[in-house]
Amino acid sequence: SIVLITIQVDSEKNDGGGTGFVIARRNNKALILTNHHVITTSTENRSVEAINVEWFSELKDGEYCRQSARLIQHDKQRDLALIEVDNVPDDIKPLKLNPAELDEGSEVTIIGHPDLDDSPWSVVTGKIASIVSRLQIDATVQEGNSGSPVFDKRDRVIGILTQSQPPVEGSNATG
Repeated sequence: SIVLITIQVDSEKNDGGGTGFVIARRNNKALILTNHHVITTSTENRSVEAINVEWFSELKDGEYCRQSARLIQHDKQRDLALIEVDNVPDDIKPLKLNPAELDEGSEVTIIGHPDLDDSPWSVVTGKIASIVSRLQIDATVQEGNSGSPVFDKRDRVIGILTQSQPPVEGSNATG
């Protein structure tokens, strides 16, 4: 399952966020991978009051469910964060991961939440531009796509979208 992540900072409105995805279930708890910058603020003197996730559940009468999350681990340097949510509906499942080798030029799909207020989902396609220490993906993405899963053509996760780097030979996303 892919989730919308919002944070609240010193107020009751959404102050930012991005995307994340379920990587594991433990009984009624879900572990969600996202980016560190999605669940933190850009200013040091402001602290995050709440991390919320929102997902679509068939078991909840086809509604979007919003639940509180808590930070489990984070790595600022790698721009990764692991959050946990309790009392998750049974139909919220971990995404399948791809342990296989990747090839340059392979097609990828990115599903995320570029507009945290209006458009609930976006689907962007692209190709793996290069593989060095990170995947460089040739795809046009927007700010709210941070933390989105990057899928191979078999709908398995091959990476997580991190902050875009300046375009290099048509590439503007990393995973």
